[in-house]
Amino acid sequence: MNDLITLSIPLLGMYLSVISCLYFTQITTILVFHLLNRIPWKFREWRRNILLLTWVDAFSLCTFLLISKILPIIEGNIIYQIIAQTFLLIFVIIRFALRNISILHQSKMTETIEEVNVLNHKLEVTNDNILAAFASSLEKRDAYTAGHSERVAKYAYLIAGEFKIIPSYRRIIHLSGLLHDIGKIGIPDYILHKEGSLSEHEYCIMKQHPLIGEELLRGVYQFLPILTDGEKKIIYEIVLYHHERPDGLGYPMGLNDEKIPIHSKIMAVADAFDAMTSNRSYRPAMTQDKALDILRKGSGTQFWTPAVNALEVILQENFKKV
Repeated sequence: MNDLITLSIPLLGMYLSVISCLYFTQITTILVFHLLNRIPWKFREWRRNILLLTWVDAFSLCTFLLISKILPIIEGNIIYQIIAQTFLLIFVIIRFALRNISILHQSKMTETIEEVNVLNHKLEVTNDNILAAFASSLEKRDAYTAGHSERVAKYAYLIAGEFKIIPSYRRIIHLSGLLHDIGKIGIPDYILHKEGSLSEHEYCIMKQHPLIGEELLRGVYQFLPILTDGEKKIIYEIVLYHHERPDGLGYPMGLNDEKIPIHSKIMAVADAFDAMTSNRSYRPAMTQDKALDILRKGSGTQFWTPAVNALEVILQENFKKV
């Protein structure tokens, strides 16, 4: 302090006071706001805001009072002391008003973000329910495929668990299972309900359902903010590629094993297994053992071997759950 006095710089105390108050108040506000928002509150939001403002004000006032006591030491001239004290008082009032507005604005932003998150969650649930109902209505067109999508989704979800896929992506795989045949909405009834083998022309039309489904879902999910680009990509790829084969003889793109996404290869196995173990208009349901034997024989060519092996483990360990 003696060194500052010997400098005899006019209104030096005012300058130091404003700078000190500014930084201390800002830092205190940030720290207190951060700490108080980490506490799980059991009372109303307005009470938390009062406590927040009180704590910040208490710390800030201590700083202002301390600086006010130091001002006479820094400012030797009584006129400069009065000017500095007056300016500091005005600064404190303005600073407190702006700081309170800032905190209240931050609280409103926090509430708005929470409301948006709730709305996004409701939108996600609603959207999933609409699409699930859409898929269910499709199955009602054919009594033989009723429940097919639900079972495929469950098989795919369990197989994905064997590969330690993270839960959020497993949820997307399950959703994709519900929607994997959504493109059949664009296939004529006479083809979907036909008893016996399809003609070459009818089979070419049937092979379009992955393309129709992918285009439909891309239009639905393209601008939906509740799903990440990675999650959307999984949905599109499963719907588009769930009939591709490791040997490249699948449809609609004829991709080989290396170019088919893992989640699509998982869905292909789940889809084929449930199709074989369900009654269809052109044949009765197979036993699980017979269906597994067909999957094993097609491993490496028609089906992805690791997914077939995973399904076999699941059926052995969770037979009653599936």
